[in-house]
Amino acid sequence: MKLRILLVDDQGIFRRGTISILMNYDPEWEFFQAGDGLEAIEEAGRQLPHVVLMDILMPNLDGIQAALSIREKYPQTQIIMLSQELTEEKIHECLAAGIKGFVTKNSSNQALYDAIIAASTGKHYINGEIMDQACSKSEEQVTNRIFNGITLTEREYQVLELIIAGLTSMKIGERLGISNRTVDNHRLSILEKTGMENTSSLIRFYYRTKYGSGLAQ
Repeated sequence: MKLRILLVDDQGIFRRGTISILMNYDPEWEFFQAGDGLEAIEEAGRQLPHVVLMDILMPNLDGIQAALSIREKYPQTQIIMLSQELTEEKIHECLAAGIKGFVTKNSSNQALYDAIIAASTGKHYINGEIMDQACSKSEEQVTNRIFNGITLTEREYQVLELIIAGLTSMKIGERLGISNRTVDNHRLSILEKTGMENTSSLIRFYYRTKYGSGLAQ
């Protein structure tokens, strides 16, 4: 089956590498690329792909919001979410957005191919690693912290405190036993929840909160 596939990720090297891998499965497949959620919506309108492979965390517009827009405008297009890790809550959110599949970025090439075939025929695909991560992540995030009225997961709060302490993403990852990309994902989530634009404004917000209205646990 000749498929048109749109690959959406903010890392060009990942997009090109994934396309190279998939071409080995079927050289007749046609590929298109986008670097963020907004570009994905535009490219989906131009190319009308059968399947979209999309990262969940991207600049300008995240994967879930982009998926909602694409599915609303082009319901025949099926979407597979690519991610390092997902909570069970995020999986339910994605399913509600009409997403057909989930594949981790370190999954086997065969798993990615199987997900594409499943999605292209209207079936759901969730590989076991995603479900394992979702379950463990959900357990990890049961405890929340309230930061100036904003709910942060326990892990986000840990990352926040280490950011305030001046640690780099690499050092934070080493301290918490998680990858640099996971640290950056938590950082983006914290910025989004607090409404801050960058680390500097987040630090100022933290100290205004801590020495003004205080922090509640």
